[in-house]
Amino acid sequence: MSVIPGITAALGCASSAGLSLTKRGVSRAVTFVTAHAREGDATEPDWARLADPKSTLAIYMGHQAARRVGRGLMAGGLSPDTPVLAVENGCRPDEATTARRWASWPSGAWRRATVRRCS
Repeated sequence: MSVIPGITAALGCASSAGLSLTKRGVSRAVTFVTAHAREGDATEPDWARLADPKSTLAIYMGHQAARRVGRGLMAGGLSPDTPVLAVENGCRPDEATTARRWASWPSGAWRRATVRRCS
């Protein structure tokens, strides 16, 4: 393992999974946001504003907030069929990734699985 200063976790995880965060014709932007806030907290992200189907969201610390994040994004109009890649221990030897659709994230428990593509 090597640490490269200046490379954010989302970029490293996307590279490790073989994904482009701004793939031409699919995603025109990427937004980095944390989900680690209390519901109703003034620092809670505006999930409805972030529900842009033409951009990629890199959500940090989202596992425990999955239900809240999913509700907010879908209330903002994001399709339940939007692909999601969850990464645990990104860019480490024990990295685990799970690919799902938004519809199955808020309602189901994440299972550990190693995948390489989220389509």
